[in-house]
Amino acid sequence: NGEWSVLILVMEDEGQGLFYSLAPLAFTPALIPAAAEFVVRANYGMQIGSFDLDVTDGTVQFRTSIDVEGDEAALTPTIIKHLLYHNTITMDRYLPGMRAIGEDGVTPAQAIALVEGAADDDEGDD
Repeated sequence: NGEWSVLILVMEDEGQGLFYSLAPLAFTPALIPAAAEFVVRANYGMQIGSFDLDVTDGTVQFRTSIDVEGDEAALTPTIIKHLLYHNTITMDRYLPGMRAIGEDGVTPAQAIALVEGAADDDEGDD
């Protein structure tokens, strides 16, 4: 659903791996409240990772991470691959909803329904 930058940080001394997908858009100040609601709705029930919104500049990122301190050998290529895969798949899934808010003026609830395929009872669109 688009192209974006991915940032991978491996902090060997702390035994941590962090993966960020940086959304290729920024919400205007007027749309930051809608973006915040979208992020909260998207994060609810998310089992792995979470979206972050920088309210100062309207940027959004998706973050996955792992802490294997004390067992750094657990930070295997397979684990890194799974975290990175989940990270990019999640950004790809939710990016159209972010765009719909920024470009089409849909509500956060409608944007979540768009990407999660659920009917939105809160907006009365039965």
